[in-house]
Amino acid sequence: MFAVLVFTDVVQTGTAFVAIVAGLLVMTGRLEGFLNENHLHSLGKMVFATTGFWAYIYFCQHMLIWYANLPEETVYFLRRTSNGWLPYILILPVLKFVVPFLLMLPRAAKRNPRKLVPVAVLILFAQFWELYVMVAPAMGHGDHVAHGHLPFVELAATLGFLGLFTLAFGWSLARHDAVPLKDPALAECLDYHC
Repeated sequence: MFAVLVFTDVVQTGTAFVAIVAGLLVMTGRLEGFLNENHLHSLGKMVFATTGFWAYIYFCQHMLIWYANLPEETVYFLRRTSNGWLPYILILPVLKFVVPFLLMLPRAAKRNPRKLVPVAVLILFAQFWELYVMVAPAMGHGDHVAHGHLPFVELAATLGFLGLFTLAFGWSLARHDAVPLKDPALAECLDYHC
């Protein structure tokens, strides 16, 4: 079940990243005339759907491990519900499901990049949170985080990678067209209705 959860994380994070890029390009005018509200609405529906799918898989993983009561599986949850880690686990469904789900319920939120982008950023932040909670308690050295100390090395590495990725992505986007103008299916894509 863990592999399915990781797959769901990848799909949700990828969809959130595409929503951020598309929303920012729409807000800056780079996709003016190419991306309309219908495109954003479909992307918003994907963000909404992957959020619900993540919650389903996350719950199923917990339910199956609890119901089966397998000693080799319960260790994972015992480490994350002791030594001060419980609040970090409990906030995760709120960040990755409850808040994005409620914010993306209205149709207007899915069609507005100014509402879609912050939700997608929250999902990316929650993904970092989830990965940290998956790894740190198992390493044993993460217990100081559960008592209020920030993991500076992990934050610095993540922010450094994020900065390098943003620079490389921005540089590539500046050098190339955001829309493939010679694509034979471009006219059909521009005329998209949902």
